[in-house]
Amino acid sequence: MTKEYVVKANDVYILIKICNLLDINAVSHVKTAIKSIILDLFGISMLLMVSFKIIKLVDDNIFFILKTDIRFLNLFLYVMQPDHTTKYEFSLEVIKTPLSVKKKTNKKSYKVDKYIFKK
Repeated sequence: MTKEYVVKANDVYILIKICNLLDINAVSHVKTAIKSIILDLFGISMLLMVSFKIIKLVDDNIFFILKTDIRFLNLFLYVMQPDHTTKYEFSLEVIKTPLSVKKKTNKKSYKVDKYIFKK
């Protein structure tokens, strides 16, 4: 009998590409747009529950990382679909954090789902 341990990460990292960084407030505009989408579709109570942080990638001018909790992954997958983002001017690539399964042989198998939604 082999023992299996399922390890699940708590965070989801969303890659954001911001093409027009001539605007000094581009990152805050992306945050505001995401908050507006969540507020429009789910209301103030869901907006207050969602926490996320935008992290700058080193040596890159247009790519940022949006870090959020994994329980909001389905919410982000729903709100970032193209039919929900027509009035917002950015595109997102959502990468689901892998599930790793450890067996007694110490081998890891990863399942990574990649979702790309663009305007």
